[in-house]
Amino acid sequence: MLINKTEQVDPADRQLFPFLLTLENGMSFDGQFDTDPDKIVVARMLWQLLRNRRASGWAGLKPNFTFSQLHRAVAETANLIVDDILDAMCEGEQLSAANYSILVALDGMQFLPGFDSPTDKTSLFYKTIRKLCQLTTRDDGPLTIAAMAATVQLGVEFALADSPQKRHYVMLPLVDKVCRNGKAVFNFTGNEVLQLLQSDMGGHGRALEALEDACNDQTLENIDLLKDAVIRNLMDRYPKAVPADFEPILKAALSGQWLKPEAKIGNFDPEKLQLVRLEYNSDRSQRRIRLPYIWILLGVTRKDALPDLAKWSLDGYNEICRGPDAGGLAFEDFCARFRVLKSLCWPPDATVRLSDLHHGAILQPKALRNVKVVNRHLKNAQAKQRMATNCRDFLFGKPRREQPAQKRRVQATLADGKMVDLQDTNDQCSYVFLNAGGAPAADFAVLLQLDGQQGFLTECGQCKQGTAKVDLQNIQDERAKSCDENDFLLIICTDGKQIDQSDLPHMTGIVQQEQWQQYFGPYAGRAFQAFRSSQRQ
Repeated sequence: MLINKTEQVDPADRQLFPFLLTLENGMSFDGQFDTDPDKIVVARMLWQLLRNRRASGWAGLKPNFTFSQLHRAVAETANLIVDDILDAMCEGEQLSAANYSILVALDGMQFLPGFDSPTDKTSLFYKTIRKLCQLTTRDDGPLTIAAMAATVQLGVEFALADSPQKRHYVMLPLVDKVCRNGKAVFNFTGNEVLQLLQSDMGGHGRALEALEDACNDQTLENIDLLKDAVIRNLMDRYPKAVPADFEPILKAALSGQWLKPEAKIGNFDPEKLQLVRLEYNSDRSQRRIRLPYIWILLGVTRKDALPDLAKWSLDGYNEICRGPDAGGLAFEDFCARFRVLKSLCWPPDATVRLSDLHHGAILQPKALRNVKVVNRHLKNAQAKQRMATNCRDFLFGKPRREQPAQKRRVQATLADGKMVDLQDTNDQCSYVFLNAGGAPAADFAVLLQLDGQQGFLTECGQCKQGTAKVDLQNIQDERAKSCDENDFLLIICTDGKQIDQSDLPHMTGIVQQEQWQQYFGPYAGRAFQAFRSSQRQ
């Protein structure tokens, strides 16, 4: 058997031959030919090795032979095993086991018989796993690395419960670039709405495939048609991806809630949710859920979705297209509206740690987790005049920094223009107040009641956009103009500022570019677009 030189990758001391095999994309499982693990692996190894011989034919196969023809030929060849392929490769490449290694990666394992009964040792699914494991554990032959992939709806621990082998878990990176034959699939440079749509897939491979299919079928000029096509594609492939009652799942994700492996979210087993990502702590004793924004969009666009769920979409694509922000407050407004969503993650009047309310931010001190407040389901309000945000003078007018706060409260309105009654303390604790432009205080603020009737503090949000200076002196100045000593200041930056916890004063937190994904979660793309809008005045 003659085999041409294969594609090689040269590590430090040996050649690596990667075999990237699949049971999808034209090489689907066929029970007539894929009768045992060797047949499955050999046919697909040969198809890769013979990529440069297909045009001229090979071993009785006519020129331009197909995978189906090779598949049949392998199936009809008696006693052909993986070792035969490796022996032939060694002869053709003039290799010895000491100077080369192989990577065998098999994708699409969910299509093998027995996938739904992973502990059945007689199934082809189990036998194939065992075969690949045997390649990696035997004493003779080359150094072998085996990888298997499957779209699963059950826990890995359960699927491999009967396996005695030691396991190390690796969190796969999110897909940040999609290529076909070395070329980028998406080229949305200069189109912020399409860039947002791509980021809304959350780096999830299957969601990006749905976007690719939608781009092939729809014009890119109509974002609504394109978005609807992505939703249809995903609903066709994952009809049960998002349950009708999806709020408990979304709240758990947005709050960064850690769960024990056996814990459910409402009535749902996190292991069986689709289009989501489970993140484990170092010893896998706890986990939390990560969602792409497209998952939320699938939920709010369900035919049976309640109208009240629309609030979770936060900003649609048409809102992103609104154009320049005349007041330059789009980012501050977004952060205030995001804070309202965070308040909905816990029941009203529940005791919540301040550190949980701001999961993902860098906080000083760490003991901030022991500061507990009474949660309120907040609403957004717009201050009509510049207001003080420190607890002692909260909501009093403050037109200039060098002047003390006035002893009269500012006016504030809701989105519908209705005035807010600010005389009652309970009402004061029920809103996120967006300050008037140029106020010598925080950009937005919330009055929080401490747990156990221990008084109040204000949570002050300050947005630092672009190259705005942020250092210890600047942060101390922000606290001086916005906070009392025990108030909490959160600084939200659109750039990386290289600020560590040790750089922060007491009762201060910061969200930098590096923390955006953890802090904003599925809404990170919208936060970025709000910042971009603020820059287009």
